Amino acid sequence: APDGTEVLAVEDGTVIRGPYPFPEDSAGRALEVRHAGFLARYGEIRAAPGISAGSTVTEGQVIAYVQRLTRTAMLHFEMYSNPGLTTALKVPGNPPYQRRSDLMDPTSSLDQWAASLRGGP
Repeated sequence: APDGTEVLAVEDGTVIRGPYPFPEDSAGRALEVRHAGFLARYGEIRAAPGISAGSTVTEGQVIAYVQRLTRTAMLHFEMYSNPGLTTALKVPGNPPYQRRSDLMDPTSSLDQWAASLRGGP
């Protein structure tokens, strides 16, 4: 996505962490949002004004903007199936992505959210 593209909350939720450096030691930031039934990390972003840990967000709300960190800009989006787990999301030595074992493939959920925004399948 182009630098500055709005990042919308995929569902209602609460920001439980962020904005914090992501990837580590970079200008990019990330937000972790506890949604109903899952935790999402929105990374390589600039948080929208007023969005920080403790903020309540609503589905479709602008919570951040894509931030170009290298040659390309993108949203780094991760979903985890255990929203109540408080351990770190990055787990060095846990192949293949060095993430917690409850990391989910977000593709089908993102497709459904996009379709609902368009008003159809």
